[in-house]
Amino acid sequence: MAPFPIHTPFATRERTHGRLPRADHFRSAGRPAAAVRHGLAATGILWALAALFVALGPAPVHADPLPATVIYGVASDNDIYSFDPATGQIVDTISTASLGLSGSLANGFALNRERAQVYFLSTDKNLYYWDRPSGGLGLLATAAQLGIDTLPIPRNATFFADRYWYIDSGANNLLMSASIVYGPGGLPTGVTLETPLTITGVTGSLNPNDLAYDPDVGMLYGSDLSSATNTFFQIDMSSLSGDRPYTALYTQPGVGVQLAFDKDFSTLYGADYETGQWYTIDTVAAGTFNEISGAVTPAEYRMRDLAGGLAAVPEPGTLALGGSGIAFAAAGLWRSRRRGRSPAAASRG
Repeated sequence: MAPFPIHTPFATRERTHGRLPRADHFRSAGRPAAAVRHGLAATGILWALAALFVALGPAPVHADPLPATVIYGVASDNDIYSFDPATGQIVDTISTASLGLSGSLANGFALNRERAQVYFLSTDKNLYYWDRPSGGLGLLATAAQLGIDTLPIPRNATFFADRYWYIDSGANNLLMSASIVYGPGGLPTGVTLETPLTITGVTGSLNPNDLAYDPDVGMLYGSDLSSATNTFFQIDMSSLSGDRPYTALYTQPGVGVQLAFDKDFSTLYGADYETGQWYTIDTVAAGTFNEISGAVTPAEYRMRDLAGGLAAVPEPGTLALGGSGIAFAAAGLWRSRRRGRSPAAASRG
């Protein structure tokens, strides 16, 4: 499948601060007249480039400073979005139109931070991936390969220990996982279904709305989908085998809270699908869902599931070489002439 264009970091560019070299800068004691002539010729080139810069205008820049972290989510339109959790507003949109997905029940969104890949379930319960470094989109596993072809679509997922994890929605209280298989270039090519783990200590059946794993404490946190219990809970994942104990922590502020840690696992965020309100969540102190003032996502962009956080990257337009880029390049050329940098010095990065 053809790669989908993605965002890449800003190119490094020197600042000229609006200064252009004067001809007399090239004149110094003992310098040959030819060197002065070359300097004057270079100055003429720079003035021509400066005129082109004025004609082209500055290179496009991002309208607002990028947030330190963005949280990824999947919506009912099957597209992937990144959000600024401080405002609840969209930073970027990744179209999945090339996959030809239908339906509006996309869910089970999880983030592989090490590879900057996200995995999500479509309405037909097949697992797809998006690879941020390459922009690749593709099918990763079928519902049958995940063991959910006869079950309702899981409304939760997370990623750790190189596995895609989800709690089955068939009232079995099973924590299921599938190891990801990678091919050339690090792109995922398939899955291996692992032995399900039984969740113990649950009253009734568990049907979480979302999951988020904290590697610092080996704990899996979850948001209960049931309006009867509406519980924020944890599951001890200090071992990846045997029964795993469940503990109810406290009541959530609303039903349908999506969960995601930021890029360095310092903050757990929650986003209420019904209201669009964003929260920071204290996983230790009981009852502390802290509302982020003004952070509300518009109804048309509320996420069916969140995955996790990565460092933000600029929009592709910021990489376009506009007039300012030409001016910067010209100024860099003049500076290298002035400094007379040796090839060895120039190679140091």
